[in-house]
Amino acid sequence: MLPSTTISPKLQSLKNSEQELLTRIRYQHDQQAFALIFNQYYSWLCERAYPFCQCEQKAKEIVLDVFTKLWNRKDEISTDTQLKSYLFIAVRNRALDYFRQAQLHQKRQANVQVFYTEISESPEEGFICEEFTKAVELAINNLPPQGQYIFRLSRERNLKYREIAEELSISIKTVETHMRRAFIQLREELSPWLHPR
Repeated sequence: MLPSTTISPKLQSLKNSEQELLTRIRYQHDQQAFALIFNQYYSWLCERAYPFCQCEQKAKEIVLDVFTKLWNRKDEISTDTQLKSYLFIAVRNRALDYFRQAQLHQKRQANVQVFYTEISESPEEGFICEEFTKAVELAINNLPPQGQYIFRLSRERNLKYREIAEELSISIKTVETHMRRAFIQLREELSPWLHPR
């Protein structure tokens, strides 16, 4: 969770001294210093994230995720960090992850659409759909408990990875790992349905 981003006038003089700001953040957990950095780079980083996602709201979420991670790991910050480069690389990598996930999601959606189109042409459509739904639910139930819970939060409650991480007090990376493993297991178990011989 991000601290307040309101800046006191006395810190304005430190705007060009990022090393001192980073020192304040790391050793004093100075929210005012963090706010100064946030306000200085937020809009610029949103502009850099936008081309990857073509969505202003998603670009803002990506940048907020990066700043949240920076604050949560403030004790690990190196005071010699070239902050602008560090933030840009972090946002770029997060945006690329989103872009790849979006492409993968579109591919999965296309595969599901093709599958349903094919079975809708069959006179046994109703029975096949019902059996497929049962197979999907069984496959989900076979997931490890935490993986199953995370998968259901994502697919049934439509929570974003960041929201799941916050709700479960785990990292976004952990959520991504569980989701990746879930998709691999589901793809294997549902292979007879998705790739009928």
